[in-house]
Amino acid sequence: HANTIDYRELAREQASLFAAQCDRVLAWRTSGAVDDSRVLDVRFDEFMADQVGTIGSVYEHFGLPVPADGDERLTAHLSAKPQGRHGGHAHEFEAMGLDADELRARFAAYQDHFGVRSEEL
Repeated sequence: HANTIDYRELAREQASLFAAQCDRVLAWRTSGAVDDSRVLDVRFDEFMADQVGTIGSVYEHFGLPVPADGDERLTAHLSAKPQGRHGGHAHEFEAMGLDADELRARFAAYQDHFGVRSEEL
């Protein structure tokens, strides 16, 4: 509980924690500590472009049967919950006291390894 929140400090703290988590995942994957056959990397942009197809590729990768009505149920679920139905918000580095160039450099190795492109600001 707090009477006030320093959103800039919170943003810096969360960026640091997220970067450390990405470093751990990258280390596990590049060292072989996690067997690649046990993981399927799904990028958010690919998921958003084809949610039903991406879910199907997860089932396929892990050798799981896709439920007979799975595509229809997923399509119905997604149609009932369209993106942006509750409005939206923009994330701005500067508004949170973060330096975009610094963060891009900090996450560069992760982005390079997993093929994650930077979003335009």
